[in-house]
Amino acid sequence: SYVVQAACLQSLAEVDSTSAVALAREYVEKESHRNILRRAALNVLRRVHAPESLPHAQKYAQLGHPSDIRAMALGVLRDAGEKDFSSRSLVMKLVNDSDTLIRKGAIRTLEQWGGGDARTALEQRKVVERDEDVKKVLDSALETIVK
Repeated sequence: SYVVQAACLQSLAEVDSTSAVALAREYVEKESHRNILRRAALNVLRRVHAPESLPHAQKYAQLGHPSDIRAMALGVLRDAGEKDFSSRSLVMKLVNDSDTLIRKGAIRTLEQWGGGDARTALEQRKVVERDEDVKKVLDSALETIVK
């Protein structure tokens, strides 16, 4: 069953992260009921901070995937993609996503990464943001990122 496969992948990550990354990269692309395998794979890829996970995270952070999968992929980017130009560019773009969950995740990611480009992207978003919860996250991030 998918649940058993997902549990095995999670357990493998505890004892052999190299093998788990290879299997997670395979599982992240598999279709399964309620994305059970993809969720487990993204969770493993996030925990091991593997640079080879970035193309998968970039793919699943995009529009066209369920919000929870996109948020998990954004978590992988946050933990492994700070120095990767493509990942950084994508997160800057996601600050303007239509989904508030994704916007908040992108803002928190840029807050963690820092940098002048992150600050500029957040300042630009603050001008047009209408959601009060997102505004609070933006304000907190802008306080954190040094000019």
